[in-house]
Amino acid sequence: MSNIAVVYISNRVSFHKMAARSARSLVKHTKRSVDTFLFKPTGTREPEDKFAFLHVEDLKKYESDKFLLSRSVYMLEIYKQLTTKGYESILFLDSDTYVCADIDPLFELFRIFDFFGAHAPARHTTKTVHKVPESFPEINLGVVGMARSRAMEWVLKEQVRLFKENEGLYGNNDQGPMRDALWVMSTTMPLYDEYIEFAMYVLTPEWNFRFNFPTYAKNRVRILHGYSDDMESIARRANGTLGMRVFGRGVK
Repeated sequence: MSNIAVVYISNRVSFHKMAARSARSLVKHTKRSVDTFLFKPTGTREPEDKFAFLHVEDLKKYESDKFLLSRSVYMLEIYKQLTTKGYESILFLDSDTYVCADIDPLFELFRIFDFFGAHAPARHTTKTVHKVPESFPEINLGVVGMARSRAMEWVLKEQVRLFKENEGLYGNNDQGPMRDALWVMSTTMPLYDEYIEFAMYVLTPEWNFRFNFPTYAKNRVRILHGYSDDMESIARRANGTLGMRVFGRGVK
């Protein structure tokens, strides 16, 4: 067993298919030993390409009309399951991601940080419970790393608690409660019974390249994130030249 888990959460067959494509692209671009997981709510059909994943596992279905609330509940449950099994590092990837270059430098961050992710393109997409400053925007949760730590588990629990208690405020948006939870963990040290460090890092766009939006890159794009039937073409356009480059209308 590896100590790195790469996790996809999917609730329908079309997402299973995209997740399989992403998982195969990841394995192609890493020299590390990683265990890939597809988690799906109980009752969801099996993926057609189940061999793209080392493990396909069912989750107890969480009933909600807001899928992103369900996903937050699932992320917490998966995190607890996998860390209990001994995984030290968990990389959550959305089904519509695609690894197009060496991803191994990303795994180095687990040695130092509890949490890492890239800023959401829109920065602020929902209200917050706490007075979070504009300078602390949302993290896009399509590519996020979480190390095994008491602080990281608290953040996930707090995200779920806030989401459940403030559905009307957040809407179907998990980035808002995560922004709140990260802000509280980073500024008020809620685990006050002992000194617990929490370290987070913000990735550059190359590691979560939201190509359906206007975006920017300087180095080689590593992880594409968006909807396309031809990810290889998107990768060639994104990395056709290196150096500072702006994609004012995204990459098509």
